[in-house]
Order: sequence, then structure tokens, then C-alpha cells
Amino acid sequence: MARKLPTTRPRRRMAKALPSVELSEAFAAFNEVAGSLEGSYNLLSQEAARLRQELEIKNQENERMRAHLVSILENLPCGVIVVSPQGDLRLANPEARRLLDLSAATLSVLQQVAPGGEREIDVGERRIGVTRTHRDGFGIVLIREVSQMAFLLANEIRNPIASLELFAGLLADSVDRHPETRQWVDHLQTGLRQISATVHNTLNYHCMPIPRISGVNVTRLLRETLQFLRPVARQKGMRVELNADPRPSEVAAEAHSLQQVFFNLALNAFRAMSHGGVLEMSTHPEERFLQVAFADQGCGIAAEDLKRIFEPGFSVNHSGPGLGLAVSQRIVEQFGGEITVTSGPGQGSKFVVSLPYQTAGATVGVAA
Repeated sequence: MARKLPTTRPRRRMAKALPSVELSEAFAAFNEVAGSLEGSYNLLSQEAARLRQELEIKNQENERMRAHLVSILENLPCGVIVVSPQGDLRLANPEARRLLDLSAATLSVLQQVAPGGEREIDVGERRIGVTRTHRDGFGIVLIREVSQMAFLLANEIRNPIASLELFAGLLADSVDRHPETRQWVDHLQTGLRQISATVHNTLNYHCMPIPRISGVNVTRLLRETLQFLRPVARQKGMRVELNADPRPSEVAAEAHSLQQVFFNLALNAFRAMSHGGVLEMSTHPEERFLQVAFADQGCGIAAEDLKRIFEPGFSVNHSGPGLGLAVSQRIVEQFGGEITVTSGPGQGSKFVVSLPYQTAGATVGVAA
């Protein structure tokens, strides 16, 4: 019999079965971890949503604050300028742009001001106060027009001066009973009227009111001005003469403003004259204009100064703020007139105010 050969087929290795208990525990652990992760994700999502909402609220608050700060900056009465470390302009509010041209040359001048307290400097034709500081390498410059303070001061002292004028007038009325007090009253009235003129010039220069043009009798106004000037002339040892043409002299103007012009021209003459000098006020009717002349016996004006006498701040004798002629010119131009001057060293000066006659079409407001 044939012998049976052994088989060469390998035995199949049986996989060891995982107990069902261990498999259940593994699934349970997985589900627990997944649930924990899902809970953490939900908490994280809620926290992210809360933070996102808070961020949106903060952004809205920051935007409102930024808009508020921009509004404050734009409405500040002083100029604010921010300059980068390289000298470039980064920020300038409207007041800064009004005061200065903010060219590279101007910024260079401002950067040369030493940090610390306010310094007054001249930039172009303006006198400004500059305060400079630094923050994170940026230059912060605060500027204000020095004349703004003069405007605020003039506005504050206007009413007290009016009261003092009233009491000085009452004192003047009692001089007849006490003649020795005349010179004291003259000094008092002279000082008050000069201060009053400076106050009105400052206010008119910075805030020229729109005039209520009406018919003004110039001869009558000059007589009133003469009475107003008498104490000043007496105190300075000078005289004022009025030579008014008898023909009608009604012009289109505003009485109070025109009287300020007359007073400014008279004070200007007094400053130019020495003791014993005479100021002549006169009227000269022309075809279309009435001319009102103020001729003094003063030292006269040099040719090179004649071109500048109507510039704000310019003064030949440096005895005043240099606003009287500038304000007078602006007032007269509002009435459609002009001021001319002829003068020379040692020859005195003659200022002529030319004003258009009153017509029916020019009447506005209440007649003087």
C-alpha cells in the first residue's frame, strides 16, 4: 500500500477574539472624551462670541470717542500741530491752518522753539504764542494768536470803561464849582478816551460789525467829536479848530463808527504834534463825495512809511498799538469811501476822508 505523505499547507492562525467588555469600555471612553471636547468647543464658541461682542462694543465706543476728540480738536480756539520725527506734518486742526500757512519753512520755525513754556514769535505778519512738547518722537505744537488775548481783554473792559466815562463826565460838570480840579478831570477823561479808542479799535479789527448805513450829518458829528476831544487837547496843550462848509453834509454811513474814525485821526494827529500844535478839521463838498480833512502841524511822515501806515500793527511813533488807521480805513471802505494822506517830514500831515453822499437807495436802519 502506498504511504500517505504529510501535507505542506500551514495551519491557519486564529485571531484572538477581543473580549466584548473591553470593546464596550473603549467606546464609552471615546464617547466621554468626544462629549468633553464638544462641551469645551461650545464653551469656547460662547466665549469667542462674547469677546467678539465686547470687541464690537469697544470699537463702537472708540469710534465715538475718536469722533468726539476730532470734534474737540477741530473746534479748539488754539491751533494744534503734530509733526513726525522726520519733520513732516501729520495733523493740523482748522485753527492752525487759519493762523499759519504750514509750509515746510513755517514748520521748521516752529520746530526751533525750545520745548517748555509758551514763547512768543513772529511768523510772517502774525505774532503768535507757541508751546512745543514731544511724545513718542512726535512734536506737538500748540499755537495761539497773541492778539486773541487782546480781543478778549478788550471785550471784558469795554463796559467798565463806559461807566468810568460817565462818572468822569459828571465830575467835569462840577468843575465850575471847583476850578482847580479842571486839570485832574482832563487827565482822567484823556486817559479814559484813549483807552476807549484802543478797546474799540481792537474789537473792530477782530470782529468788524456790519454797519447799519443811514444818513449821517457830518457837520453835527464833527461838532460832537470836537466836544469829545476838548479834554484831550487841553491836557496835551493843543487846540482843535473846526471849519465846516455851510452846504449840506449828509453822507451814507453809520454815526458811531464814523465818529470812531474821526477820533482815531484826531488822536493820530495829537501823537504827531508837540505842545501848542493845532489840528484843523474841515469839510469840502465835491460832486460825488464829501471830503472831511484832518490837517495837523506835526512832524510829518517819511515817504517810506507812507506806504505802510494803514497796515495793522504799524506805528510811526510807537505810542499806540497801530490799529487806529487800519480800522479807520476798513470802516470808511465799508461806507464806499476812502482815506488818503499827504505828508512829509517837518510838513505835518493831512488825512482826507471821502464819503459818498446819502441817497434814498443807501438808507438802511435808523437815521442818525
